[in-house]
Amino acid sequence: MVRMEASQLDGFLSNPYLCAFATVGKGGNPHITTIWYLFQDGHFFHIIYKDSVKYRNLQRGSNIAVCIHDSTEEGTLSAYGKPTTFVTPEDNRYDELHWVLSRRYFKSDEETSKYMKDIEDLDLVGVLWKPDKFVGFSTTDPNA
Repeated sequence: MVRMEASQLDGFLSNPYLCAFATVGKGGNPHITTIWYLFQDGHFFHIIYKDSVKYRNLQRGSNIAVCIHDSTEEGTLSAYGKPTTFVTPEDNRYDELHWVLSRRYFKSDEETSKYMKDIEDLDLVGVLWKPDKFVGFSTTDPNA
């Protein structure tokens, strides 16, 4: 594996891989779960439950770490940072960001619409953040 170059980040992150999302709890212990991600304009966007450990940790000021791995062994990427903002359903950006995030993981608009309808009554919040650091490795050498 070779270190992933900055020019490879957007291409790698444009794929709908799963993301291991880590925060630090009140007692200093890590909390890691697998969630979806959207990466656009240099920011990550995730949807989480407002009653989740992740949300409580982030409200206390926890850093975020994510690890995204391509199961075909083409690469892995980690990113670190702090949440920039919470995007609530009342925010005019929420619906569009949530749609774009969710659409990445379904085969059609119809499947995405059904999913969005199924979860519309859940108490969710978006997490928007800009990573301070990326560390990525790829099996593809961009200089080869």
